Amino acid sequence: MIVDEKSTSDVLKQYQELGFDLTKSMIIEFFIEGSQKNLQSIESQIISYRQDFQISIEQNEFGEMWTCYCSVNIIPSLENILAIETTLFDIAQKNDCNYEGFGSYGN
Repeated sequence: MIVDEKSTSDVLKQYQELGFDLTKSMIIEFFIEGSQKNLQSIESQIISYRQDFQISIEQNEFGEMWTCYCSVNIIPSLENILAIETTLFDIAQKNDCNYEGFGSYGN
């Protein structure tokens, strides 16, 4: 996945339509997919970027790939989300992993 301002903006608009208050902080979860070894090696890079991330690495239900879940409590402005997405995309690419997007259950 490539970080795209329009796609990110569209997701935030969907959140508003679902009743999420985008002026208040909420937990946003970002997803990176890769091998277990590669994800374990980028965990420290992610923590160095944002010490407030809660990180979980889990094996996918099907196949040999793993997903790194990076959760953080932030105000979900377009600028905040894009800044995190861009950094996680760069970290993922440098470590042979794929940034897969973000999600939230709201506030």
